[in-house]
This record gives sequence, structure tokens and C-alpha cells, in this order.
Amino acid sequence: VKLIGEEQVVLVGSGHKDSAIKQALYKHHTDTDIHAQILEALERISTSTEPLLIITTAETFALPIPTKEQVAKNLLTVRRGEEIDFQTFIGWLRASHFDEKKFVEVCGDFAIRGGIIDVFPYTETAPFRIEFMGDTVESIREFDSVSQRSILHRDELHLVADILQEDSIEKLSLMTDH
Repeated sequence: VKLIGEEQVVLVGSGHKDSAIKQALYKHHTDTDIHAQILEALERISTSTEPLLIITTAETFALPIPTKEQVAKNLLTVRRGEEIDFQTFIGWLRASHFDEKKFVEVCGDFAIRGGIIDVFPYTETAPFRIEFMGDTVESIREFDSVSQRSILHRDELHLVADILQEDSIEKLSLMTDH
């Protein structure tokens, strides 16, 4: 990992009896951590312009996953200064299997407070606060869900829909197709 850099390594699969992808694709209720790991891997594999080192089990490598096109179609990049219709963005979150809550706690949660949307992406380890002024994204900040304090400002944030839900899977491919 030190030779090629951590950003070039993708770890997929649980390494237990059933792979993480198999568990997520074929069970209705899956562990949030497994979901997050798979969605992050799919996003990185599908969007990377650099070669990646994929570490997985043989079983996981051979399992069908959503296609590269399906991953790309269900990826939304939010940029500071960009105009996004506020209501359309909320609709995208709902259609993408994010759960609306009063406060974000785990991956897949989002909350609305006035012109602010807190969202905990499936592919991140912390939630983000997206502040709108009308339909313009004013700021994107990673924050601590307990203290509610900002940790880090970002210029952009990639959001991946939960494409592992049964009603979201249109077509399957193999990891080698990505």
C-alpha cells in the first residue's frame, strides 16, 4: 500500500463465509458498514481514472455487481458555488434511498433544517452539512454528529445512491467489467 498510495487501493468483501457484496445484493436488511464498503468500492472503481489495486476474495471478485453505467448514473457531485434546485436535491436523496431523519446519525441519513441539508453519505465516515442560499450551494462542511461542530470544509462532495437495493438493480456485471 505504501508503494502505490492508499488512494489507489480498494478493499472489497468481508472475507467471511459470504462476501459483503453477496450479503448486500441478496438480503433485504444488511449491515450499514457492509453497504458503505461496497458502495464506496463501486464508486471508486467506476470513477477512477488511475489504475487501482483491488483486494478481495475470489468469491467476491466473481459476484455480479451493478454496472459501471448504473453506478455513474446514480452518482451526484455537489460543488460549492454550484446551482442545484433545493427541492430537486431533496427528491434525489429520497429516491436514492437516503432516510430523512431529525438528525443524521448513520450512513444513509439526511435531515433538512431551513436552507441546510445534513447528509451522511454511504461512502463517507462522517456526515456533511450543505448550506444553500436559495438554489446555490454556499458551503459544504464535514461535521461531528455529536457536537454538531464543523471539522473540515470541502469544495465538492460525491453522493452515491444506494444502488444495492433490489428495486435499484437494473443490470449486473462483473468487477472485471469496471
